[in-house]
Parts: sequence; C-alpha cells; structure tokens
Amino acid sequence: MLFRSGLINAVLRRISREGAGLAASQDASLNVPDWLWARWRAHYGDETTRAILAAHLAVPALDLTLKSADDPCTDFPEALRLAAGRLRLNDAGRVEELSGFADGRWWVQDFAATLPARLLNDIRGKRVIDLCAAPGGKTLQLAAAGAEVTAVDLSPDRLALIRENLARTKLSASLVASDARDWRPETPAPFVHLIGSWPWPAAKVVALVIIEGLDQFITGVHHKRSVLRHLLVDRPALQHQQ
Repeated sequence: MLFRSGLINAVLRRISREGAGLAASQDASLNVPDWLWARWRAHYGDETTRAILAAHLAVPALDLTLKSADDPCTDFPEALRLAAGRLRLNDAGRVEELSGFADGRWWVQDFAATLPARLLNDIRGKRVIDLCAAPGGKTLQLAAAGAEVTAVDLSPDRLALIRENLARTKLSASLVASDARDWRPETPAPFVHLIGSWPWPAAKVVALVIIEGLDQFITGVHHKRSVLRHLLVDRPALQHQQ
C-alpha cells in the first residue's frame, strides 16, 4: 500500500512539473475517437483536421448580455465590448462566481444569438413566441426589452434552467413544455412576432425572426421547408397577425 501511494505521489509530482509540456507533445489524434479522426482526415485533409482539433482544445470566450444596455458594467475592465450591453470575456472562469451573476445583471448568451431579437426593434408590450427556447438567452433578451414572451421547448429540464435565470434576473415569461409542432396556445391570441432557432444539417444553426410575409419567407428557405411550413404557415394560432 505504501509502495502504491509513493508511486502515485511520484506520478503526480511529475505531472505538476511537466504536465503542460507532456500534453502539448501528444499527437492531436488522441483527442478524438479513431473513427472520427479517420473520417475528418478523409474529408478535410490532415492539416485542416489538426487545426480543428487544436481549436477544440482552446478555452472559448464567454459572451454576456447585460439586462440593461445602459449598464456601464465596470466589473470587467478587460472585457471586449461587442455592442451596447454585450461583453466578451476571455478565461472567465466559473460563471456563477463572476461579478453580477447573483444580482441578475446579465446572462450568458452568444453574441450571434442576440442579433435576431434585435431585428424586432421596439417590442415593449407586444406578444412574442420563442420556439425551441432553451437555453433561454433570447427569452431573457425579449423579456428585458419589455415583450410578453411565451417560451416553448420540448425539454422540461431545459425549461427549468430558463425559469432559474428568469428568477435570477427578475424577468418574467410564460414557459410551455411542448413539441413546437403540436403546441397550441390555450387562448388564441394575436402574437405579433415569432422567433426561434433550429439546428440544421451540416453543423448549421438557423435563427429565424418572423415579422411578416410567412409564405414568401418559406419559399426562400431550401432546408427543412416542410417543417418550417408546418410550424409557421399551416398553424393559424401561430401565424403572424397582419
């Protein structure tokens, strides 16, 4: 037993001294399953595949959306200010330990994900549906802008995360656990806008803001057109009210 503990301590001491160098010297292929390494190399080539794996090892930046765009938020002097009320942090650490988290001054939301809701302009007092709402960044963003938001998502567990963030930021929205293809409002209402984001094939995510002209919009979409039509055009309760 003593021999084992001594061996473990010796290994850990070496890792503490040389761990970073040892990790850097390992072949990139060790970071993915053999089948994925082979598939990526066949499709992208060796150089691009290694670049992809190197990117996977990098710690991603953390984007924050401030509850109030006018918040000066001097808590992160090193942050990159992407736009009014939107910051990017590098090496942020644990989200729960960042300044302002407990106070509900901000939430985590990728900068690109903030753009669709901003296309709606002034939505104070207007009713908005957020389909496939989890993890909830757009729901919070719309609620902070004064909209009456109905957030629909298939996963009750993921809706629970939205509920926690709404409570933390002192915002409100109606949460519905349902398949967006089947859901109907309990009381038909003139929802003015509909917003949603869906993952498509080829590793793309399409964020949609529907303001008007659903038929014209669907005609211009080439992927999953039938699904979009079912969600957005053939659903009278969800159609945009002209």
